[in-house]
Amino acid sequence: MYTGITGAIEITNLLRQPTKLAYVSGWNVENSTEMVEVTEFSSVDKKVLPCSRSWRASADGTISFETTNGQQILFDAMNKGRKMLFYFYLNHSENDKENTFFCGEGFIESLSVNLSAEDVGKVSISVVGNDKLALYINNQDVTTEYIHIPEKFDFSIGKDGHLYANVPEKFKDNVWLNDEDGHLYVKL
Repeated sequence: MYTGITGAIEITNLLRQPTKLAYVSGWNVENSTEMVEVTEFSSVDKKVLPCSRSWRASADGTISFETTNGQQILFDAMNKGRKMLFYFYLNHSENDKENTFFCGEGFIESLSVNLSAEDVGKVSISVVGNDKLALYINNQDVTTEYIHIPEKFDFSIGKDGHLYANVPEKFKDNVWLNDEDGHLYVKL
């Protein structure tokens, strides 16, 4: 069973470095499919076909705009119209082997701040998905053949303007950058 104790939200910056959102008290993800009605001349019954899919998400928590907790990153991304990668964890294990989560790219639609004399400050965030929402169980995308690598890759931009990755030793012979799409690939 999943509870709020094991749940978490993580975002990545432009260099795909993860930041766990601090002080999140709850989140919601809605994945939906638009249905198109299909009629046949010889039938009085209506049929439907799935058409386009979309997803939305929201999160609530306590206000904290410290640079290390991610809320400031969300505010900045919303104001700059920057797409972000979101991880909505149902279970975020310490050993990174039994993670269950939704993952998808999206834009911050709104960020609401509520402050009252009787309570601590609250923040609500709304996300609109851009492309598909994947479900990972034990780091395996159940909708594709992709595997989530829980290893942390450190990226930096050198003085020459190139992007450099500090790859963990066990992946040194299995990592390459695809020139066509610019993605970093890891062979398992």
